Amino acid sequence: MELRFLEHDEGRVKFVLSGVDSAFVNALRRTMIADVPKLAVDEVEIYENTSLLYDEQIALRLALIPLRCTEELVHPEDCECGGKGCEKCEVKLQLECESPDTEGSITIYSKDLKPLDERVSVVHQRIPLIRLTSLTKDVGSIRMPVKQRVSLIAKARMGTGREHAKWQPVTVCGYKNTPIIRINEEICRGCGRCAEECPKNLINVREKAEISDELSCILCKLCENACENKAIHVICADDSFVFFAESDGSLTIDHIVTKAARIMQRRCDNFISELESTAAQ
Repeated sequence: MELRFLEHDEGRVKFVLSGVDSAFVNALRRTMIADVPKLAVDEVEIYENTSLLYDEQIALRLALIPLRCTEELVHPEDCECGGKGCEKCEVKLQLECESPDTEGSITIYSKDLKPLDERVSVVHQRIPLIRLTSLTKDVGSIRMPVKQRVSLIAKARMGTGREHAKWQPVTVCGYKNTPIIRINEEICRGCGRCAEECPKNLINVREKAEISDELSCILCKLCENACENKAIHVICADDSFVFFAESDGSLTIDHIVTKAARIMQRRCDNFISELESTAAQ
């Protein structure tokens, strides 16, 4: 197996993985999506909610806010407290907000969700949550503002995407077969029709057609269909794949890929052990 990085930073990675089949690459993709644990809001205690949103809608929006923790908490099912909630398996955040004192409205963002534990922080500060509006109402001869208010405590716990999508650590995660574009220079006339059809603008035509970035090809084969002389052929490698993934910010992309690989390795080791024990019987 060979690995070659194309893009790599804290939140995004793109690499070419060679010497493997599609089953292996797909297993890596599914493990990253469904089995790498992360922190997310799982339970919300709402003390007051006079906004236009139902309690369930607010809870769902809170659950989808990426949170980052300085240490990996214990899964509630594996904790000594039995999942009741303690400092080893749970962190809390508080939201206290209300509409303006005068007539008007205000948007509540994810930055207004205040952690009650130093270990946790909100990754993205400008995710809109709720819009609270103040209206004026006549009470006798006095005009008084009628304000909206939300008060709650959110409890965040570890989980995996297999349980719920809010625990998926990646926003984008996929792969494609590595494209191979072959041009027969002997019969290519340089007419430029292939370049006109290419949606990614990967083909430059001078005297002959030339490929600028083969790995960015999306395998649509429009260039191949446009060539009357059949001078260009687009195929894909069976044992090489372009893999790309993007984190939601709760975990670094390095942690997600490494954790997924270790989970796959552990499962393979367990499977081999089960086979050996069954054969011994």
